[in-house]
Amino acid sequence: MRSEYLELIARHGLDVSYILTGQRGGDRLDQRESMLLSMFRALDDISQCTILLSGMRMAPEGAVHFTPAAVVEQIVAAVQGVGGVGPAAAGTVHESQPEFKAERDV
Repeated sequence: MRSEYLELIARHGLDVSYILTGQRGGDRLDQRESMLLSMFRALDDISQCTILLSGMRMAPEGAVHFTPAAVVEQIVAAVQGVGGVGPAAAGTVHESQPEFKAERDV
């Protein structure tokens, strides 16, 4: 495989290490990241976009690699039923998900 192709597919979120070796590469998610991703995936498209826009406002400058316009395009697509950023879920976190408690609440 040509390295340019591998770079291109990696930029689109594919795990090149897994494709080449069958072993997961990259950073592993810690517990909080895993919980956040699980909850995010359970949300409907509009709610996911809301989280993305909120995160953009809170993230340090330069840490976000997409624009508000890109998120708005996803919202419009979701409203029009043309696609969206994630699976069309019920819009709530599944009841089987463990409740998240911040360390200060424990």
